Amino acid sequence: MISGDHKQIASELVVDGSVEFSHGDVEQIEAIAERLPYQMPVMVPCLPRRPLESMLPALQAIQEASLEPVPHIPARHVESTRALAKFLQQAGVRKAVVIGGDRSSANGPFADATALLSSGCLAENGIREVGFAAYPEGHPTIPAEALFNSLSKNIDLASGQGQGSFIITQFTLSPQRIPDLCSRLASAAPDTPVYAGIPGPATHEQVVHFARYCGVSTSLTAVSGVGVKLAQVVDHERPGQQLGLLASYCAAHPGSNLVGVHIYGFGGMGETAKWIRRHINP
Repeated sequence: MISGDHKQIASELVVDGSVEFSHGDVEQIEAIAERLPYQMPVMVPCLPRRPLESMLPALQAIQEASLEPVPHIPARHVESTRALAKFLQQAGVRKAVVIGGDRSSANGPFADATALLSSGCLAENGIREVGFAAYPEGHPTIPAEALFNSLSKNIDLASGQGQGSFIITQFTLSPQRIPDLCSRLASAAPDTPVYAGIPGPATHEQVVHFARYCGVSTSLTAVSGVGVKLAQVVDHERPGQQLGLLASYCAAHPGSNLVGVHIYGFGGMGETAKWIRRHINP
């Protein structure tokens, strides 16, 4: 539950936040947009083994619905600088989230997000703000210090090319990890806006499925022994609980660079949009 003192802060975190697109909901975007804030950023992941161009129908539909489309660009999936430039020109977006990607080896010239950013291709093709990932539970293959060093380097690279930066955190089933990470990001990147990732409304089976898929291993292991109580640990109220915790954090840290929540639409865009509307008008 969100305390009465923090409801306004919680509402602002949602209004100023973003949402992750759920693939398969392209036809619903126009109707869903009526429940979302005007020009709310909608992140579109690039599905494994699919080309960047596969995101174009969703990006176009999001833009036509007066929302802001933001594609994920997995560096190791990009075939060539030319292919990336063509995609960005077709997409016509001003923001992108750059990640390494889940391939063990590069499909083209970019071994990681830093290499892609260093190429200058994003800045040359209309990208004015670049998003980077942060991990409340750490990364399964990259040490924590290396992650923060890479994040700082990428923020500096973007700034040197005249681009702004923002940070989106992965979600977790251990909510306290989010404000802990936000505190560290406030020290490591104080001038960079942070969007804290939380799971949107979904069944516990859906959340656990995506936790496995996204590598949220630490908290998933912690709850796996709960057995029959798993549904009580990961339930429909979880988004509200995490939002309340973040509102409390903002109230206690008024100078924080946490500016909004990033809502993962695991239960589908329709249910996620309804949840967003409820928390905009509590």
